[in-house]
Amino acid sequence: MGADMGDQKLNVRLSGPAKVAGKWRKTGETVEVDQRGADDLRAAGVLEGDSLPAAAESEVGPALFDQAVQSKAKEIAEAIVEAAVDQAVTELTLARDEANARAVEAEAQRDLLQDRVLELQAQIDAANTNTSREQAGDPPETPAAEEAKPAKTARKAAGGGAPKG
Repeated sequence: MGADMGDQKLNVRLSGPAKVAGKWRKTGETVEVDQRGADDLRAAGVLEGDSLPAAAESEVGPALFDQAVQSKAKEIAEAIVEAAVDQAVTELTLARDEANARAVEAEAQRDLLQDRVLELQAQIDAANTNTSREQAGDPPETPAAEEAKPAKTARKAAGGGAPKG
């Protein structure tokens, strides 16, 4: 164990601009730092993925390795959850659209049935009226009888009736 952990050099990628070894470095740039520099960059929140590059546990120590694994696991879990939420939203949107289409169709059918009920009710009312007239001794009212009544009246008024005699 010749080298101290602080002397070990690590390559890390920056997620934001940072001053490393007295120089400003750009976002996305890979820089070489020691363990303390990596810890400082992590604390500043400028390490990409907030983790060290993949390395054997013996090279970075158990605590840092565990931290890197936890960070990567969290990143993967968040991506999985986001994808599942997106899929669920898509499925629910499709189901909503289908339900709305069925509702519109059901309303149209209801309107047709309401119109049919009104037609049938009018027919029942007409049949009841005819039945009442038959029971009273009046001839049933039909469209032909309706048209004939004004014609008889018109002939009488014009004197076209047969002479009584």
